Formats: sequence, structure tokens, C-alpha cells
Amino acid sequence: MNHFNCVLMEGNVCTEPKAVLTSQKTGAELVSFRLASNRYYTSRDGQKVQEALFIGVEAWGELGRRVTDCVLKGMPVRVVGRLRMSEWTDKEGVSRDRLQIVAEHIEFRRPAKKGGGADEEVTLNIEKDESVGESCVIYEY
Repeated sequence: MNHFNCVLMEGNVCTEPKAVLTSQKTGAELVSFRLASNRYYTSRDGQKVQEALFIGVEAWGELGRRVTDCVLKGMPVRVVGRLRMSEWTDKEGVSRDRLQIVAEHIEFRRPAKKGGGADEEVTLNIEKDESVGESCVIYEY
């Protein structure tokens, strides 16, 4: 039985998406970027606190190709996917691990064209061949 592993995260892209061809035989393409997500709260002693979380995002195949075409550093995005833990031993023999999101769905706001108008929401899905929602309502967060 598969257990439920689903994550939704919103934040700003903090690195330019980077594409890597993982296999010459299959042509599998991996695109990765880092996402910064902020949380604001008031501590028990009344201090305003900002907490930042930085996490890697991986987008495979067609979704990854569309990310490289559309997503830029600094853009606000919403990512839906699953968490994956990678473990390895580095050159010095130290065990390392990293938690990442494997994206299945990514939404972002395309800036408005010069001359006014509203930002445009675009949705990228792992199951679709094209971007959908080219004239969707703006989402706020």
C-alpha cells in the first residue's frame, strides 16, 4: 500500500532553474531550482519573527522543460508535489541527506505586459502537454 505523500508550498524562486540531461539513452531531463518560503508570526514575548525555509524543487520531463521556458528567479510560485529524501556519502566519507520536492504541478504569475493590465496566472501540470489557464484569475498570497 502506498502512503500519502503530498506537499503544497508557496514562495519565491531564489535560483535560476537549471536543466540537466540525466540520461543520454532516454533523454530524461531534470530541472531544479530552490524555493524560499517565508512564515511570519509573533512570538510569546510579542516579537515579530520572520522564518525562512529554503527547499529544492525538481521538475522532470515536459514539466521541467516548461519550467525553463517560463519560470525566472524572483517569481512567486506555488508548487504541488511529493517529498523525497536523498542520501549519499560525500568525498570525505561524511553521510549527507537532502529533502526536496518532486513537482507535479506548478503555478506562477506572469507579469503584466507594459501598458497596464493585471498579472496573468499560468499553471503547469505534469499530465498536460501545454500550459493551461492562460487567462485565469490572479491568485494572491
